[in-house]
Amino acid sequence: MKRFVLSLFLACMLIMFVFNSYGENVNIMVIENENSPEVEKVDILVGIYENLPLVGLDEKNNPTGFFIEIMNYVAQKENWNITYEVNTLSENFIKLEQGELDLVLAIAYTEERAEKYLYNTQTLYTNWGQVYTNNKYDVESYFDLEGMRIGVETGDVHFKSANGIKYILESFDIDVEYVEYPGRKEMLVDLERGLVDAGIVSRLFGEYHDSNHTLALTPIQFNPIEIKLITSEISNEFLLDSFDKHVMDLKADKESLYYHGLDNMLNRDKSFYIPKAMKGTIAILIAMLIASGMTILFYRKIIRNQNKSILDQNVHLKQLLSCISTLSSIQNMDLLFINFVDHLMEILNDQMIEVVSIIKYDDAYYVDSSEYVTKAYQTEAGLKVKESTLHASVLENLVLATHAEENILFAEDMIIVKYESSHNCEGYIYIETSHEIIEKEFLSIYIINLLSALQSIIISNARVEEKTKLLVSLGELIEKRDQFVANHVKRVSEATTYLASLYGYDEEKLSHITISSSVHDIGKIFVPDYILNKPGKLNAEEFQMIKSHATDKFEFIDNVEDSLSKSVHNVVRYHHENWNGTGYPEGLSGENIPLEARLTSIIDVFEALTHSRSYKGAWSYEKAVSFILDNSGIKFDPEIIDVFEKHSREIYEIFLLSPDDLEEQKIN
Repeated sequence: MKRFVLSLFLACMLIMFVFNSYGENVNIMVIENENSPEVEKVDILVGIYENLPLVGLDEKNNPTGFFIEIMNYVAQKENWNITYEVNTLSENFIKLEQGELDLVLAIAYTEERAEKYLYNTQTLYTNWGQVYTNNKYDVESYFDLEGMRIGVETGDVHFKSANGIKYILESFDIDVEYVEYPGRKEMLVDLERGLVDAGIVSRLFGEYHDSNHTLALTPIQFNPIEIKLITSEISNEFLLDSFDKHVMDLKADKESLYYHGLDNMLNRDKSFYIPKAMKGTIAILIAMLIASGMTILFYRKIIRNQNKSILDQNVHLKQLLSCISTLSSIQNMDLLFINFVDHLMEILNDQMIEVVSIIKYDDAYYVDSSEYVTKAYQTEAGLKVKESTLHASVLENLVLATHAEENILFAEDMIIVKYESSHNCEGYIYIETSHEIIEKEFLSIYIINLLSALQSIIISNARVEEKTKLLVSLGELIEKRDQFVANHVKRVSEATTYLASLYGYDEEKLSHITISSSVHDIGKIFVPDYILNKPGKLNAEEFQMIKSHATDKFEFIDNVEDSLSKSVHNVVRYHHENWNGTGYPEGLSGENIPLEARLTSIIDVFEALTHSRSYKGAWSYEKAVSFILDNSGIKFDPEIIDVFEKHSREIYEIFLLSPDDLEEQKIN
């Protein structure tokens, strides 16, 4: 009897050892067979590409990956017949647009792509870009990439998107050569062989494949993105809706396929294979284990504790990914910090979080409200840190943060993060918490992504500021060239801004239209003086040259991304278009004409009518208003004209505040 008990105990210990060694890798999923009526299967063609562990092919060339598991689950529930087609990323986009594919899996979300394709709403994973080198170079920052040959995948979102590596390096005037590849695997092979100096892949793809290559991971991370699936046909939108419905159900169940798949993917786990020779032995051991009920009860508590730990990690990971996903879409610094504080409260479970921006200037540290300070310390903005009520140990920890890993210092009740502030000097984010900081690894990942988003906003703001200075200077140059329109630009700009505010523009759009309308005639720089200041009517050839001012020689405001440049482009190019399509340069009509151009057009004509020119005298206020109203629906947007009619006297009085020099007026 004692031998039996001893044998039983040893068998139980052995089976526990097997499952403790491999248990994290074994996923047992039972899909219940719902007794629903038989329906005809729907055939669906799905495009995939090499991007493991999200999607790709296994060693037997069978589709595999996180997205494949979820898609197969949904297909079973919906009675879909899925056929997977392997292409390059670029080929998938082309075939989707040509109607040769119904869906494409594992596609990063960008606003540019969202204009061409339909995305599902549920995000399955959030990823970001990563720079690798081949151990020949010590790369610590973007500037170390100067002069390098960089391998990229054609069509990769981390290459040419608004927050891609090409945009970032151009923002810093860093000159590199890009070598495009049809797939990421080929690029990593060439990187290892030294045919390129650096390579751009997603962080998840790099971690999954780096064991197959001798490559160096750099600290450069950028462009957080949401990974979803897409279609190009409205008729396929039901596929996205069905997919989202089942994904929401999976996310609601912490023990579902979604969370098991996410665990395996992030831990780079491989499926656990049980050899046939072992199956009989394991079956005997399981039978012995069932017989030893008391032993199972003894270990149940241990297993429950392990499961709780895994579930807690999944909750934190899901929380982290959700917060990072939010950061990627924010373009405003104040909004970024507001979300940052909310995320910290959620991650740390602490509603007493305080966040303070600090800058170092002339070897002293100051509280800086121009970036962000929570309410508790707003009255101390501009004070030296040592004169503020911040924690006494802050100064010491600011110095330590400079030498901390990733420039992130975790102290007992505070976090300090060093970064390059918008003032071109050392900046620090001081985070004060009332709770003990436990999840430091999760917080570090989140803060790195925050700094990436913050740096992107700082760079974007600097570019907009420089562009604004250039445009204002060009607007002043226009006034100096035309002796008959000394204050025309100022009057048009101020009146257009006023009309836009009446029409409902917010503060940011108002600032953009103020600048855009001030350079609406920027093309006249290239019109000869003898035409610009000619008394009397222009001939056909001269009029054609005048019309060219809306199109010629201004490629620098074409094909732009930021909202200010788009506003300038729309006003300069389209302010001579007519509502009925008879204008120039493109003959646009109705709402196809950009709104800012429609607003500027009304004010430009009204101002020109009420002031003298080389070819005419000034009209009276009443006559000019009558002309504008008569052309509602012909030259001008009727809806805007309704607003203009109610406020035309106020607009005219804005003109009177900036009269032309009477000595320069030539009234005919």
